Amino acid sequence: MKRTLLLIALLFSFVSTGHSEVLDVFHFSGNEWVKWDIPSKYGFIGGFIAGGAYVAISSQADMINKDMKNEEVSTKITGEKKDEITSLIMYLQDDNEKDLTRFFIKGIASDKLVAGLDELYVNPHHRSIKVVDAIYLVRKQIEGASSDEINATLEYLISGKDIKKLHFTDKNGKFQAVTFP
Repeated sequence: MKRTLLLIALLFSFVSTGHSEVLDVFHFSGNEWVKWDIPSKYGFIGGFIAGGAYVAISSQADMINKDMKNEEVSTKITGEKKDEITSLIMYLQDDNEKDLTRFFIKGIASDKLVAGLDELYVNPHHRSIKVVDAIYLVRKQIEGASSDEINATLEYLISGKDIKKLHFTDKNGKFQAVTFP
């Protein structure tokens, strides 16, 4: 259900200047990305961020309403009479362990995501990676993930999502598991 809502949000937000049909955004890969003009890239990123925020926020609405009975949470949320959306975003930022908040891209400018995707897709070997997955890879890079984590994630995505690829041994010899997204 949540994925359907995200798909609907993305479908309505991505407008291609050359097509009048609705496109399936979950199948776009780097092969399509490199052909898009700048407005199409920014339109896709904007829609993706909005869709992810919508899913994350709406998935938490019931939980927030239940938590509003808790005086500490209620004070944190309503603090300075913020509007409802700002309050929901603040709540999500305070508790990163919420189930769907991992899809919520916050604090990253669209131009950084577009530049990161452009850089990723310069390499033809990476062009098979779906754009919706690549966005989370680029987010990891922007947020400062280690090169080992980035490489493991890249291998996972290139392999067609072979879960075994999401593991690596760090510089200290410790076995690490990568989370994705």
